[in-house]
Amino acid sequence: MLRDAWIIFKKEFRNVFKDKRAIFSNYLLPVLLMPALFIGIEFFSEQQITQAKERIYPIHLVNEPPQPFQSILGQFLSYEIVDTGYGRDTLTLVFPPDYTPGDQAEIRLYSDSTSTPFSLAAQQIRMALGYYNQQLVSTRLLDAGLHPRDLETFTIHSIDTAPEEAQGSHFLAMMLPYLLLIYLFAGAMALGMNITAGEKERGGLASLLVNQVSRSSIALGKIFFLIASAMISATSSALGIIMAVRFSPSLFGGAGSQASALALTNPSSILALLLTILTAGGVSAAIIVLLGSLSRNMKEASGYISPVYILVVMAGVVTMNLDATNNLLYFTIPLGNLIFMLKGIITSQFTFVQLLITLAANTAAMGVLVWLTSRLYNSERIMNTGA
Repeated sequence: MLRDAWIIFKKEFRNVFKDKRAIFSNYLLPVLLMPALFIGIEFFSEQQITQAKERIYPIHLVNEPPQPFQSILGQFLSYEIVDTGYGRDTLTLVFPPDYTPGDQAEIRLYSDSTSTPFSLAAQQIRMALGYYNQQLVSTRLLDAGLHPRDLETFTIHSIDTAPEEAQGSHFLAMMLPYLLLIYLFAGAMALGMNITAGEKERGGLASLLVNQVSRSSIALGKIFFLIASAMISATSSALGIIMAVRFSPSLFGGAGSQASALALTNPSSILALLLTILTAGGVSAAIIVLLGSLSRNMKEASGYISPVYILVVMAGVVTMNLDATNNLLYFTIPLGNLIFMLKGIITSQFTFVQLLITLAANTAAMGVLVWLTSRLYNSERIMNTGA
């Protein structure tokens, strides 16, 4: 049976490698897309911030205090004083009537929250007001014969107790599992529908079933092909993210994220990562092949698989901000355990028991799905191609 499955496996890969566009979109695009995506985000964010800082903002000051407030404001923002305010294209700063520097007062700032440049400008004004407030407090303390440092009873020095290779890994631990889960499923979805429901539509499945190949072997060959395809797609996505960390470290939290990316080169981490991705890829491939085989055509397959894909995306979003956990129940959830294992691998917190439970849960789920698919291929329902 495995020999026949290997023949089907090679047949599907030959079909893919005949199409250069399929090779590019499924296997090469993710490794190029990830660095381009994050470098693009960093570039346009920096451009937007630079343009916002260079812009001259109209500011309407009401009951403005005497100097040096305007000089302080000029250190944070390029601005010009205008006579009218309270509009969407103007920043308005209202001090209380007869305000005297040093008085306790409520200062109102009017700005348009829907405009990114004006939101940034409002933030800079708040920083300028905070600096101005510190100066006024310092002046009053000095007049009383005190220095601001005299009021400080202690200083705080934070020390990161995480392993050195895991420090600064928060952003990577948040994004990498989510993106890998999405690409693991999405990378297999189009191909999976094509080799099941698509093959029905083209009439290729009927000719394949009349050959002297067991139907279980056909099901296994298609699942093995999709597992390998999903693995390649997910691995290229992971490489793309690691490249993005290298090229845009500031977007991922600085040099610490580079250290956590290097932690993935640890032999035990690599082995755990590959085994986790392999079994999770097997589950996603088995789900897609089963649903695609149940479908009569590509449209129906899309209708069956799309809700599952939405659930996968939701699982990635919901768990994005969760920390690595020691609760072993989380590692019994097929596909979901990929997220928790990867978080543990990136932050150097995973254990051998967690890995074993993850592999066992995913393998069991994959076994059940393969059995259901084999039963489907051995029934006449597999030939249901009605519109």
